[in-house]
Formats: sequence, structure tokens, C-alpha cells
Amino acid sequence: MVALDVREDFVQAVLDRSPQGDVLVAVSLAATEPLLAPACVQAVAVLLLRAAGAVRMVRATARQDAGPGFEVHLGPEPLADELGRALAALSVAWRLAGREADVLARDERVARQYVETVHGFDAETVRGFIVSDVPEAERRHRQAADRAGAAGEEPAAPPEKGEDSP
Repeated sequence: MVALDVREDFVQAVLDRSPQGDVLVAVSLAATEPLLAPACVQAVAVLLLRAAGAVRMVRATARQDAGPGFEVHLGPEPLADELGRALAALSVAWRLAGREADVLARDERVARQYVETVHGFDAETVRGFIVSDVPEAERRHRQAADRAGAAGEEPAAPPEKGEDSP
């Protein structure tokens, strides 16, 4: 773990190796649950894609194990200055989108407004970017349980494994 140059928050990047042996430097953004509303998922994806388009070296990611974020791929044996540039690029990308991604991930109303104001992106554009490892029935159950809990009601039993009906 390496601290990024982000003045307002403490943010760390992870250094790892890709399956091909390249050095991978990554930072996760929003502290999200796997159950985001579709509008939130789309808004975060659009924000990350736009930020990655503005920052050299950075690629937007959505990993099942770490959530949405940014990454930089380097060669198998990067020089110190290459690693420094990668960390600087991730710092800039996080400063551009870190707090915004957190808001978009948590507030469906704001997420919808954001997507409506951004031109050139739609659901088809970001479809390949969005990754989910939660079966649809389980996702719907968790959303219903959250709504029931907010209303002070007892949530329904979870769906059986493999069940994918409402």
C-alpha cells in the first residue's frame, strides 16, 4: 500500500502484479456496497470513464473484489520514476472523481441527475464497464429488505440459492 497525494483524505494505492507479470497500481474509489441502484452504478461508471479520459495513464475499473476505481499498468520491471508518475496520475484521478463517486454511489437522485446532464453516455456505453457478482434475486431481496427496514417492517426471507424470480 502506498499513500497517494490527496490532501483532503487519506487514500492508498495497492501495488500488485497482473496475471501477465506486469506491475499494476490501483486505487478504489467509492466505499460502495455491491447493491447499488442501477442509476448509481451507471453514474459512477460514467464519472470514472470521463475522469480516466482526462488523466494520462489511468484506466477506469470496476472489480468485483475492490469495487470501482482507477488503475495504471506498468511493465514487469518499472523504473522508480515510472512508478512515481503512475502514483501521481492516480492521485490526480482520485482528486477529480473520488468524492463525487462516493456521492453518486450513495444518492440515487443525484446519480440520475448526473447521468441526465452528461451527454454522449448511455446504458449501452457503460454496459461492459459494470461488473456485478450478486445474483439478481439476491440484489432485489437486499433492496426490499433495506426498504422494509427503513419503514420499520420485518424483511422477507432471502431467496433460495439459484432462485432468480421477483
